[in-house]
Amino acid sequence: KPEVLIPLLFNEPPFWQGMGAWVLQNRFSAPGVQFLLTRLDPSSAFAPAQLRGLQPPTLLIWGQQDRIFPTEVDYFKQHLPPQTAVIEPAHFTHSPYLEAGMERELGQLMITWLKTLPTSP
Repeated sequence: KPEVLIPLLFNEPPFWQGMGAWVLQNRFSAPGVQFLLTRLDPSSAFAPAQLRGLQPPTLLIWGQQDRIFPTEVDYFKQHLPPQTAVIEPAHFTHSPYLEAGMERELGQLMITWLKTLPTSP
């Protein structure tokens, strides 16, 4: 139910929550999405060996206010390679790119991290 999902996605309900609830309900009721949702668990994303095998610099940003997957961050933190940078903003939700004010901060976190990477000649 969208009225349950919207508060899980956002700290502050967006001004478009009525329309967003309608879109979410239509999207999540689609047969393909329903099929996928019944089969998802953390191990279906990447196996531990696949995560450890990541070669490029990796950034994981996981909001501490994520109410959709609040504990799954531990799975990724346990299995990502040592070069992974992990940032867990206390106020970020599941979808900081959608929540007012957070989208800019999310972009800035990514830019700041990118600037720490070595450049090739």
